[in-house]
Amino acid sequence: MLDERPKPRRSPWVVVLTCAVVVLWTVAVALPTWMLVVIAQLPGEDSARTQRSIVIALGAFLSIAIPAIGASAGLFALRRHRRSDPSA
Repeated sequence: MLDERPKPRRSPWVVVLTCAVVVLWTVAVALPTWMLVVIAQLPGEDSARTQRSIVIALGAFLSIAIPAIGASAGLFALRRHRRSDPSA
């Protein structure tokens, strides 16, 4: 009990990047889902609506998922660096 080492403080960059990753992935999933629901509720008949709505939702997903992938990789690299470097 007396020999316990204090836990190192988390870097503020790790906290900020973690929050950014969580927000990006949440928006990347929620926005296309919301768009599909809204498009499905539009009035009128359109035979190609389903195909177009899937393309629109996929574009919305990818426009946010691509930065989320980069932020996730950056977070992984930052945490791995901080774990291997005791002076950081």
